This record gives sequence, structure tokens and C-alpha cells, in this order.
Amino acid sequence: MRIGIDARMIDWSGIGRYTESLITGIKEFVTGIEPVLFCNQSNSHRISDSITFKRHYINTSVFSLDAPIRLAGKLKPCELELYHSPHFVVPSGKATYPIVVTIHDLIPLIIKRTMPNALYRRYYYLINRLACRKATKIIAPSQSTKNDIERILGVPGDKIEVIYEGVHSMFRKTSEKQVGEIKEKFAIKGGYIFALGNQKPNKGIEYLIDAFYKLMSGQGLKHELVLIGSPSDKFKGVRSRITRYGLEHKVRFIGKVTDDELIALYNGASVFVFPSLYEGFGLPPLEAMACEVPVVASNKSSMPEVVGDAALTVDPCQVDELANAIVGAIEDENLRSRLVGHGLKRVRDFSLEKFTKETVMVYKQALEKT
Repeated sequence: MRIGIDARMIDWSGIGRYTESLITGIKEFVTGIEPVLFCNQSNSHRISDSITFKRHYINTSVFSLDAPIRLAGKLKPCELELYHSPHFVVPSGKATYPIVVTIHDLIPLIIKRTMPNALYRRYYYLINRLACRKATKIIAPSQSTKNDIERILGVPGDKIEVIYEGVHSMFRKTSEKQVGEIKEKFAIKGGYIFALGNQKPNKGIEYLIDAFYKLMSGQGLKHELVLIGSPSDKFKGVRSRITRYGLEHKVRFIGKVTDDELIALYNGASVFVFPSLYEGFGLPPLEAMACEVPVVASNKSSMPEVVGDAALTVDPCQVDELANAIVGAIEDENLRSRLVGHGLKRVRDFSLEKFTKETVMVYKQALEKT
């Protein structure tokens, strides 16, 4: 089966991890498939050198207006049997092969502050509708997202398959030496609460800052709050809270990190907090569980579906509730032990092999419909 996979977003945080996992999974667990990867030269180095699948280069922005046309032109001579887009941009024109599309979420249509204005949201709605109409099969990463696709885009449920994402085996318990080295590199002096630093309105980091301030001022917690990334110039709610509370020396943005650094940061954390208001899936809590770290997660959208009983789930908008969960996960040894044990068990339900083989099964279903 000769399939095309759009790998142009391989360096993005969410879709990139999804695409990388799919490519790795096909190499490790699947036979009888000949993948053709469509890449940008600027980021294709993120694909491991051990992946020898054929590559074609499309050096244009994924979301440029001419991207669907250029994509169609690049695909035409490749004699594909199927094309998989891990996002909502599909080739223009009438395809001679079935198309599988992964719709990860519909965040801009649900939390409207993530888009600049109504015009952008309308365009986002239309391009997702188009992708769903052209797709032979649609993959959703959770039942929550499938429900949203049906409700908002009007797609029949039997066209959508729910396939949970897989946790890469690189996420695991590491040595104290590696943890010590990463803390030294980022000048982390003691215990720390760890979270991802995406400051889009759906990520709920503002509420985490509120809860952290409450723990610092009310309970005298000595931990730092370590966030990946940098303060956002576009979404300023997090930065303004840090300034208002005087937390400049206790909330640390550490910029971009490598996978090895991320693994060590998970391992060294006292607790990983994922306060998102909406997620199509939410892989980071599972990655943290694989690294044997207790997790506090949101109880909204897909998160209860993903973490089950292996995390403390709370309404992140309820600051007291969030703060109490964080301090409990840090200080209650019995609770910590239970969360770590349940987390390791939970992660086994989200293997890379299962994710890949279920995706390939959707490819076969799409081919059968043509």
C-alpha cells in the first residue's frame, strides 16, 4: 500500500508529535506499507535518519492560500493509493485516491478567544468542513472530539473513527544523574511544579498561576513553577498575572527543549499540571505518567477520557480546587504512590503499536470504500 503522509508540521508541538509517532510506528510495527512523506526542507531533520521512507519537499506554509494547489500538484505524479493529512489541509481538486484526515480538535470554534476575529473563525470552520467532506474517513483522537465534529461540522458519526494517540517508549523513568544535570542546566534549585507553557486561552495557564500564587502566599510552598516556552506577546494574561503577584523569580520560562530534556524535566518534577480548558486528546499527562510523575489534570473535554483514575482531575477554573490538588500530589505520599502506580498502568492502554495498527486499519477501510 503506497500512502502519502503530510509531514510538514513535524516540528509542531501537537500535530508534530502525532505525525512523528505515526511515522515511527509504521516503521516499527507495520509491513506491507510504502509511505511517501511530504516535507518542508526547513524542518525535515526532525524525522530520524533511521526513517528511510521516500521524501518529497513542498516548501510552502501549510496554511498558505496556495498550499492545497501546490500539494495537489506534488501528489499527482506519485501514484499514491491513499493520502493521510494529520490536520485539516487537503489537496485541491478531485483526488484519484481516498483521503484520510485527522481532526485533532475544534478549539477555535469552541473557545473563540483563540482566534483573532469572526472572519478567521469562519475560514477555519469552512476549511475543516471542506476537509471532512473530501475525506473518505476521518480520525478523531477522542470520543470528545468525535462528538464535536458531529455536532459542529455536521459529519455523520459512521465516517469518524476514534483512535487514541500512543505514548512513545522514550518516555520512561530516568536516572537521578540526568535529572540533576537538567536542573543544573536550567538553574532549578529545588522542587518544582512542571507544566507546558503554551499560553493560548484554552490551555488554562492563567488559572495555574492563580493557584500557584495561592500556594506560595497561603501555604508557604517553596517550589518553583517551571514552564516550557517563553512569555507570549500575543496572549498576555499569564505575564500580567506573574507581574501582578510578584512571581517573576518563582515562575520560570525555560524556552524550547529537546525530547531528552523534556523527559528529564518530567522525571524531576514533584507534580505535572495540565489545566487545559479544552483538548482534543492531551498527550502530555500520559507522557508524565510514563515518567512516574503524579499528574493533576483538567476535568474538561477529553481529559477524563484520557487520564481515567490515574490523575487528580479538577475544574481548573476553581482555583482553590486546583491548588489543593497540586499540594496534595506533592505532600501526600500515599496519594503520590497511588497516582504513580495507576499512571503506569494507564499508559499501557496507549501504546504506539496500538495507535499505529488502528490507523492502518482505517487506511484499509478507506480503500475498501473506493
